[in-house]
Amino acid sequence: MAASDQFIDTMPERGYDEVLAPAYDAWLPPGTVFADDEVYLGAIRRAGGAALELGTGNGRFLVPARQQGLDVEGLESSPHMLARCRAHLAAAGLDAVLHEGTMAPLALPRRYAAIVCPAGSFGLVVHNPLAALRSYLAHLEPGGVLAFSGSGDVPGATTGFQWRLRRSGTDEATGLTYVTHEAIGSDDTATQVHLVFNRLEVYDAAGGLQDTWFRRMRLRCWPAAEIQVALRAAGFAEVQVHGGDDGWVALATA
Repeated sequence: MAASDQFIDTMPERGYDEVLAPAYDAWLPPGTVFADDEVYLGAIRRAGGAALELGTGNGRFLVPARQQGLDVEGLESSPHMLARCRAHLAAAGLDAVLHEGTMAPLALPRRYAAIVCPAGSFGLVVHNPLAALRSYLAHLEPGGVLAFSGSGDVPGATTGFQWRLRRSGTDEATGLTYVTHEAIGSDDTATQVHLVFNRLEVYDAAGGLQDTWFRRMRLRCWPAAEIQVALRAAGFAEVQVHGGDDGWVALATA
């Protein structure tokens, strides 16, 4: 019996709703830099046309990209995150085309010179990822580029379902501090899917616990060699994967 078979609760796998969106905003406000951001900015610049960010969230990446004058649209499934992204764009005196929808598969009425998916968000595509990759190819102009990141199932990626502190952040407007703990274990070793539990806690300015929520989700790991195979199977003409199983960035040309 797999370890994850012990967890048979019926709580839903909640997304970034009205509870989690303000927490994400406190943890990773727009302008927070990730190590792979420059790869996507460079890919968009070289593509020389309109780009799309998958999983744009609160605009962490999108707002700085628009500040640099790049033509980038955003796709996000959470209306609560999109509302925060719009507010951040407006506060910066910017605008951007934002789409509410899923990235698995992508279904928008146009094509792009570049599609980017920063920060390992493609790992959220647990079911039929090959169909998702094919949909990205269908939304790229000839010669367009897909750029995204991920990692394999490396030591330390899971906790054996033991709790560890994940991150914290304070909302400047409300003074509330959001703290999340995570417990991660293997859900399906055949497809390298991790079962992730998050415990979110909210504290007031004096450190008093105000509320707490529980969340579950699944993430898929991709060894570097396997994502290369998947991209070629999806029909991409040229595939480059930089890095290894502990963290890679893939660039695939239509």
